[in-house]
Amino acid sequence: MTKSGWILVGTVGLALVMTSLLVATRALKPEPPPWTTRSSEALRAFERGLDSLAKYYGAEAAQHFARAVELDRDFAVAKLQLLLTDGGSPQERERWFRELGEAEISQLSPREQFLIGYWRLRFSGNSAEGKALLDEYLARYPKDPWALSTDCGLEWEREAWDQAESCYRRLIAMHPNWVRAQNRLGLIAMARGQFKDAEEHFRTYGYIAPDQAAPWDSLGQLLAVRGHYDEASEAYQKAVSIKDDYCSARWHVAVLESLRRRFDTSETRLRELEAIGACGEFTTWGLVCSRRAWNAYSTGDLASARAYLDDECLESRGGFDFVAHRLALAAGDLDEAVRLELALKDRLREKREDGDVYVFYGNFLQATGKHLVAMRTWSESGASGDRDGVKRACRLLREADDTMLYWGIDRAMFKLFNLRQLARCYDLTSQPDLAARARADLDRVNPRYRAEYAVPELPGTGSLDR
Repeated sequence: MTKSGWILVGTVGLALVMTSLLVATRALKPEPPPWTTRSSEALRAFERGLDSLAKYYGAEAAQHFARAVELDRDFAVAKLQLLLTDGGSPQERERWFRELGEAEISQLSPREQFLIGYWRLRFSGNSAEGKALLDEYLARYPKDPWALSTDCGLEWEREAWDQAESCYRRLIAMHPNWVRAQNRLGLIAMARGQFKDAEEHFRTYGYIAPDQAAPWDSLGQLLAVRGHYDEASEAYQKAVSIKDDYCSARWHVAVLESLRRRFDTSETRLRELEAIGACGEFTTWGLVCSRRAWNAYSTGDLASARAYLDDECLESRGGFDFVAHRLALAAGDLDEAVRLELALKDRLREKREDGDVYVFYGNFLQATGKHLVAMRTWSESGASGDRDGVKRACRLLREADDTMLYWGIDRAMFKLFNLRQLARCYDLTSQPDLAARARADLDRVNPRYRAEYAVPELPGTGSLDR
């Protein structure tokens, strides 16, 4: 071999050795940890928080995240999770929000830089920039479950069901242990009215995570909406037996008992919910007082319903409430009904001005607003014998139905209630074909609802014989 040939062989050999050494060195060098903290105890608390979060145990997760921040005041991503789980007092949340905005993140892991950068933009209303940052990060780390889940969540928020379903299936294929995606797939199917598919997803979720309460709570909601009340109750009890303070299931039991017109039992369940410290948000948000008002209203006890829906309750509900609106109409107070409708519009406007209007939240508010206006229009027009006015109310109820989804028991039951009113409205205005279609839609979902669930009729909605 020539001298140049030996040099070439030597050069190639040296390159191979150096490459092997480089690969070996990289293999021996540990990957940077995904979470940056100087405290191993803080890291353990944070990871316990993530485990609780994966199970939808929000209050428990917030406690772990708070402990992580207590152990390491510079633990930026723990502060982020505290904000996302509504942990801490308003004063603490304000401080964490400020500290997170001021935090230097260049030395954090790529995942932390992404998460904090993304939510900084979302918190400030810069959704488009947040999406650009997400896309950039996914281009570099296409298998990161945190980024994938965030991307799926954006499709979910805008009710892009095909894209969201595809995204969550891709997430599960890459990360089978990311079981929250099964719940989202079930809720997507439920929203579409694909109830068999929804049940399959929820039962698969329960099979994969039998020690978690969330699958049984989701299954219970589906069964309740379909009219399988006994089976729904069993599913909720299964959830509570797994985690006694699983607030969502305890709340849904109270809603189910109300649906079954077992109002005394519903009240007992509400008291049990109130006794659990971790479930205080249901009182803070005005859900408990509103449910009590609805239970009283359903039995015709309007005085008690009004007492439950006092100023404090209404304020915690954002200034408007479906039950309060019906009470106003029952009293013939159209000015108060309009005031409540305007309060709802103001709430929707505030969400728009935030820059991050979750489509499913905004759509539900708009549908609720149309229902309220429809019932006021119907009551007022019916009382005066204005058939055209009642027909306008029918159209508004139909528009509300077109926007509403069978998404969880609370929204699904409102959709069923709206459908029931729509069928009556069509009957009253001599539109039998449309009335039959509305009743068929109602009976297809819950054949028990129309026959068993009755509430007091509003003035002017009973007859147009004038």
